[in-house]
Amino acid sequence: MTRIASQRFLENLFLYLSFAVLYSVALGSLPPRLELFEEWVNFYLPLLDKPLSIQLKEYISIRPNDSNQSVNAPIWLGLVYMFRAITGDVLVGTRLPSILLSALSPVLLAEFVRRFYRKDLALLAGLALGSQQLFMTFARTGGYIAPTVSLLLGILLVSGMIAFENNRKAWIALVVMLAIAPFFYSTIRYYELLGLALIAYRFLGSAEFRKKHLAPLLVSVVVLSGVAFALTEGGKRYVAMMYISARGEQFLLPDKVMLRKEGIDSQELTGQIEKVLTTRVPEQLSQLVPFYQNGKRFVNYRLWQRHDGLWNSLRPWFLWLLVLGAVRCLFLSVKQHRYLLPLVWSVWAWLPLLVTTGITPNRMLLGLPADLFMMLLALVLPMDLARRYIRQELVTKALYLGALGCVVWGGYVTTTIYFQDYISYPGL
Repeated sequence: MTRIASQRFLENLFLYLSFAVLYSVALGSLPPRLELFEEWVNFYLPLLDKPLSIQLKEYISIRPNDSNQSVNAPIWLGLVYMFRAITGDVLVGTRLPSILLSALSPVLLAEFVRRFYRKDLALLAGLALGSQQLFMTFARTGGYIAPTVSLLLGILLVSGMIAFENNRKAWIALVVMLAIAPFFYSTIRYYELLGLALIAYRFLGSAEFRKKHLAPLLVSVVVLSGVAFALTEGGKRYVAMMYISARGEQFLLPDKVMLRKEGIDSQELTGQIEKVLTTRVPEQLSQLVPFYQNGKRFVNYRLWQRHDGLWNSLRPWFLWLLVLGAVRCLFLSVKQHRYLLPLVWSVWAWLPLLVTTGITPNRMLLGLPADLFMMLLALVLPMDLARRYIRQELVTKALYLGALGCVVWGGYVTTTIYFQDYISYPGL
């Protein structure tokens, strides 16, 4: 048991240090115009000189503010302020908090896969996510988009500990993460429902589970209701609706509706919904297919444009691995229902976007762990078949090493191209 725990610790430490160091390399080579957070820092830091009441109104709020950004900064302000005090007024200090939080994502995905799916795929999953080009791009350019993946994986991990391991103490961590979710990327507002769905599924299916977890559930609801009451400025309905609508980013509930205090006109809302369903949704669906076919789902295609030969040879494999992995999850879910989660997670990455601002890499980023896990299930299929029919350990080990080699090689190629292009073509 000690040996297993030690191996798990070493794997997680390896993943974290590897990607924390990788993401920190040549931060100065990133074009300043790609910075995602500097403007927000310049807005928030001067507020430190204002009265505490004004600071709290700006920092701890889910309203839009004068920075016109969708994050209010009690978490980010503290982190960035601390690092900039050490590094000075430079972009490196702004980007390091994002890097340190983003590097947790490979670790959390590995732990999630190890606990609830397959131990032999844990390291592969962490390596695949950490070296994924889009994830690395957002981790290195500051801001809160890539760190929100860490928050989602944390929510799913502790939700799984509650649902699958009957761990009552995990409720504490879940409440803390749900409480800070409003200050992260707005997509977390519907992604976090995946974790809650796991717990709801167990509540509906097991009387014993309900008996054991009813008390912590009620306490969690009371605590989170208090947080919601504070963030909605005393339970103001239009402020709550503003949060649900992601501050007006949804086409169903646009800004002009959200910002009205007197209520929503039912006839106007009906007309808005009809317009979205007949016009917007078909438009968004037309963007979804090429998003996968052209490879934007898997890598930053802007960087791959200079490597067309290699990219064109790899692009079909990515898509087919995802399709095969999805089919395999469907079959595995017949005996183990938890394999439905990656499928639902992957679909949930784009389904809400049909009524919001569109199919884009940043809004789809939180669905990457699910897609990569399904692709891994497809990649190791030969190993699993060999284990079932050939029953020779040497063969399955060789096939596993082959899968590991594919993940390592793919990560090396994508990261190499990423760094080469940003240094060679800073105008990208």
